[in-house]
Amino acid sequence: MKRYTQRLMGLLSFIALSLPFDAFGFNPRQEDRLIPLTASDGATLPIRLWGQQNSPARIILGIHGFSDYARGFAHLLPVLDLS
Repeated sequence: MKRYTQRLMGLLSFIALSLPFDAFGFNPRQEDRLIPLTASDGATLPIRLWGQQNSPARIILGIHGFSDYARGFAHLLPVLDLS
């Protein structure tokens, strides 16, 4: 009986995991633009730009450390965006 139950649970798990799944609430967005910047020592650094760069009202430089995440500043964008 135990072996039958294990096989049945395995089969049900396989069926459940093989069904198509729609990720509701997932809103894919275009990736932020990364521009390579070459420093004076020759190192290439990725620079992330948000918003419109045609005529910026302000420029904010967000510097993070190795253990930080570059998008850690993304929560500030709605507050700082003038458009």
